[in-house]
Amino acid sequence: MLIGQWMKYDKNIIESLLIAGLLHDIGKMKIDSTILNKPGKLTDSEFEEMKNHPRYSYELLQPEQGISLDVKVGILMHHEKMDGSGYPYGVYSENINDIAKVLAVADVYDAMLSERPYKKKHSPFDVMQLMQEGVFGKLDTKILLTFLTHIASYYIGVYVQLSTGEIGEVVAINPACVFKPIVKVKDKYIDLFTEKSISIVELT
Repeated sequence: MLIGQWMKYDKNIIESLLIAGLLHDIGKMKIDSTILNKPGKLTDSEFEEMKNHPRYSYELLQPEQGISLDVKVGILMHHEKMDGSGYPYGVYSENINDIAKVLAVADVYDAMLSERPYKKKHSPFDVMQLMQEGVFGKLDTKILLTFLTHIASYYIGVYVQLSTGEIGEVVAINPACVFKPIVKVKDKYIDLFTEKSISIVELT
């Protein structure tokens, strides 16, 4: 919903995004719990079943007349990628609806930020970097850059631990590189964009 507001979408689309955000993973209720809650990495066959959850979501919501077709299709396509590398159908670019494009950005951010039994969670700034560099071309560019610019501002005022071991406060976001903010440590300011050897380890 926030992304829709940042994109300046009209009220109806923003409402559709809210509904889609709430319901997009409802199909996971049809995935066996041993797969859904597996503490380790999924096997190829288990991952293939997991990739069916957008289709299961669509099928569960299909009879619901109070939910628009746009929302249902957005939910069906929320794991599709702009370059055609997504699932369940491998559609690409203009064939993916706007709701799915927004869901994809939010979903990737949430997944990267979350801790899993088989991986440690990243700091938000690591996630921003991974999204800008690692999935560029897979997500809608305009939505992705709008999201990164706005989400970074939410971390102004938070305290972080740097790779030097120091604790500092994020005081400014560099619009040219949102994942390299300016951090105040005691009475000095560290610009992580120019201080290449220093990075944020975690939020404190």
